[in-house]
Amino acid sequence: MKISCLIFLFLINPLYASYFEKCEFEAEVHEVLKDDKYKVKTGPYKLEPGSHGDGTCKSKANQTLEIELKAKEIKAGKTYTLNFSYYNGRGPDGVVNVEEWLLK
Repeated sequence: MKISCLIFLFLINPLYASYFEKCEFEAEVHEVLKDDKYKVKTGPYKLEPGSHGDGTCKSKANQTLEIELKAKEIKAGKTYTLNFSYYNGRGPDGVVNVEEWLLK
């Protein structure tokens, strides 16, 4: 019985080995920095369907953050809608963490 429980736990473990979140923020750009980096103040967020939780999006809400955003014509003092995605999983070389900010 103990062995079959252990086998079951090892078989279901890959199901929980990755984590994905996607959400949308309204964000005011406070400062345009170098190399596609910006200092922004995020507002509340809207979690997109299909996300596996909302811990990462929740931690980014209502915060002043320095983000990397590849977009043209971004100006300080303006508010933009940004999409944020986060992926965490296991790859052949270990743990993978990817965050991406996109202008909507």
